[in-house]
Amino acid sequence: MIAVGTELFCELGYGRTSMEMVALRAGVSKPTLYRLFENKKSLFAAALDRHRLETFVIPPSDDMPLAEALGGILRADLDRGAFREQMRIVEMGLAEEAQDPDLREVLRNHGADPTRDDLAAWLARRMERGELRRAGDPRMLAGVILGLMFVMSHFPDCGSEEDVRPTFVRLCVDLFLHGLVDRTPPADHASDDARA
Repeated sequence: MIAVGTELFCELGYGRTSMEMVALRAGVSKPTLYRLFENKKSLFAAALDRHRLETFVIPPSDDMPLAEALGGILRADLDRGAFREQMRIVEMGLAEEAQDPDLREVLRNHGADPTRDDLAAWLARRMERGELRRAGDPRMLAGVILGLMFVMSHFPDCGSEEDVRPTFVRLCVDLFLHGLVDRTPPADHASDDARA
């Protein structure tokens, strides 16, 4: 029923999807659907929970190298088309939240907040281990990474025939972990002159 609800939300939007449509397509009675989900809002919340658990996976072990772990979190394994398909339910909710305040609350409580909290907890653990410097509040840093995820779902291919999303993910991970500043010590020009 959650899968059917997700399909209908993505096809028709939240506002145009009814519980009756979900019951009909799922092949269940309305009383059965309402026994499991109090209303459309609770069904949408369940759809978001499922989406989050399927598309945003914190590595089960902190032993994975940072770049590999972040690449997995940002789904470097998905090309742009597959990633956008995964994000359809979120994009639909964001497009309709202005018309329905309940939708904004569900998106926050079952999407953005728990995702950011899970990622922030992972970042905090890696900071505790000394693998990441304490560059700020882990929740704020998690917001930076999640912002990259949404940018990536709309990243243009720069006129290339090739899908560059996996390359873009690796670049984002590298920039997040290492920045752009060259930290190599400058060459000692005085010593070079003396040797000449």
